[in-house]
Amino acid sequence: KDAPNIKKVNFSNSFIGKLKEEIPVNLKALLEGVAGKDIDEVDLSDNAFGPSGIPGFDFFLKSTPSIKKLRMINCGLGPMGGAALANCLKEGGLKLTEFYAGRNRLESTGYTALAEVLKDMGTLVKLEMPQNFVKKEGMISMMAALSMNTGLEHVHIHDNWLKEEAIKEFCGFIRSSSSLKSLNISDCDIGGLGVKKIVRAIGVSKSRESIEEFLCNYNEVERTSTAKFIFNVLRVCPNLKRVSFIGNLIKTQLKKEFKEEFANTGRTLILNEETEEQDPDEEEDAEDEELSDDDEDEEDDEKDTDEAKELENMFENLHLE
Repeated sequence: KDAPNIKKVNFSNSFIGKLKEEIPVNLKALLEGVAGKDIDEVDLSDNAFGPSGIPGFDFFLKSTPSIKKLRMINCGLGPMGGAALANCLKEGGLKLTEFYAGRNRLESTGYTALAEVLKDMGTLVKLEMPQNFVKKEGMISMMAALSMNTGLEHVHIHDNWLKEEAIKEFCGFIRSSSSLKSLNISDCDIGGLGVKKIVRAIGVSKSRESIEEFLCNYNEVERTSTAKFIFNVLRVCPNLKRVSFIGNLIKTQLKKEFKEEFANTGRTLILNEETEEQDPDEEEDAEDEELSDDDEDEEDDEKDTDEAKELENMFENLHLE
């Protein structure tokens, strides 16, 4: 109360050893001390208060419209807690620029409720909501919300579900975006075709000029032709600095070629786990397995290579306004 110029409230990881029912009472007492101040940033992460903890801070969110950055990572909110949080944000009329709510088991119910509020905000610049066990309905709702936040630069939604209709909505968001810088869609069970669609959307959007980081680990990209297409598009993104593509099947020779090209242009390309070292014998075995797949890849390889070249030629003549 004696700090009139306080802007940031950080109560993350503050209730170790407290019983779950004790946390709301303690949290409320702390927040009452800064109520009514012009708070810009709030961090309540790593406090396992769950949905029952909402009463400990709902009054604060509803009465502090100045909040622009909200971190609630690993709070055990669950679906009902996510819905309750969405109601707090709505009643408080918050216009967030940054929202972090990963590792909360929000599932589709909580994700959908929050998506509706974020859609109405339209002010987001950074969004991180990974690892929430979200399936089809929740992801489709969130993709629609992204499209209404045209200033988004940073979107991390990894370790959820991103397929079919959700990919279509996501590609629509990317095509309408003009400022996307960091995208993390790792561990989303997308598959090679889905990743191709997303990368193609980046290639034909204004975000081709702005994208700096693309993280797409463990998404079941299994064909050489698909990998070639993806990297042929990414390599013509002028400001791209870092790509992580761990856990997707890429031939050893292609890995070497991709890494060499990225290194020569001052970019970082991560294709293996840091601890993953492949000895020469294992590498030879991998090459033998890869060669056995060449025949079934050949037709798709030609098709994807032609498509990538067509996009590349288009990029050379494309002037994004």
